[in-house]
Amino acid sequence: MSHAQEFNFQKGDILLEGNAGLYFTKRKGDWQSKSTSLTLNPKVGYLLTEKFALGIDLGYGLYKNILPGERSSDSKTQSYRFGAFGRYYFLELGKRFKTYTEGAVSYGFTNYDNYANFDYDKLDSYAASAGIGANFFITRKVAIGYSFANLISYTIAKPDMPDADNVSRLNVNVNSFHNFFESGQFSLTFKF
Repeated sequence: MSHAQEFNFQKGDILLEGNAGLYFTKRKGDWQSKSTSLTLNPKVGYLLTEKFALGIDLGYGLYKNILPGERSSDSKTQSYRFGAFGRYYFLELGKRFKTYTEGAVSYGFTNYDNYANFDYDKLDSYAASAGIGANFFITRKVAIGYSFANLISYTIAKPDMPDADNVSRLNVNVNSFHNFFESGQFSLTFKF
């Protein structure tokens, strides 16, 4: 019985989870450019029961674009996100595979540096989302996570400029299962 519970969550466990990405792009020809993108998304959660966790979610993104030649310019975008999430583990497939649904709310802002076509240099946003994911335990304390997609999300964004209007977006993403590797994200999860 104790061996079967090795891969389960327990009340009071702490989850440390996150993912990161680094991308480089180089275009040649008439429209040469070089771009670099970095994303960091850590999460910390506390299990209130063996199936339900609450936590905080942070995010950072950096994007740089360099245009050489006659139209030479360098532009940079930095994004920050602060949020909270609730996660419910609802299905176990074998001893090691746990599926969950997750809801989240967040506040974020993006700073734009040297974007010629923008009338503003900062964008504030508020978001709410719900999606599904899974954890596969490779050891008792370490799991590979996969967030399939946000099935539904709502975002309100407002440029930081006088008399700017809010822009709101509702996404219902039920088609993500056509190819869920296209829109999902892998992560690494540690249980303490």
